[in-house]
Amino acid sequence: MNFVIEPLSKKDLEQCTSLILSSMRKELILANQNKEAVKSLLYGTNALSLVGKKDDQIVGLISGIVQMPLRISFLNVVDEESARQGLGGLLIDKFLEVAKKRLPNAPYATTSLPADNTVAISLYSARGFKIEGFLKEGIMGKDIVFLKKKL
Repeated sequence: MNFVIEPLSKKDLEQCTSLILSSMRKELILANQNKEAVKSLLYGTNALSLVGKKDDQIVGLISGIVQMPLRISFLNVVDEESARQGLGGLLIDKFLEVAKKRLPNAPYATTSLPADNTVAISLYSARGFKIEGFLKEGIMGKDIVFLKKKL
């Protein structure tokens, strides 16, 4: 399957905000469940958000911050078929490529994930991220894994 990966446009912002709010409702602290706050994270200063589309429909989203250190904040592939076809990895690769162009001196990129999300940890590990540390009962009482990739 061919995916189109492109920067988040203003016309897709509402749909992507809803995607984050619905898929991460249990993981977001109450302050971040505000629609406008999520929009500013996706489309604000230093934000980099890319969408993966199939047949002109959004099937994946990656978002992060392009400042030192580069940070991937959110990755979601909407459907199983797109996940099996490798969209998550493609979004990570494209995010790092675009971010490195914006911030060429960035020595590494980071992300953090719930420790029980072994599928995501495996995906990032397959893309060259290494586990850098852990936080016991960190965000919302969940254990957190910190990952880092040298660029």
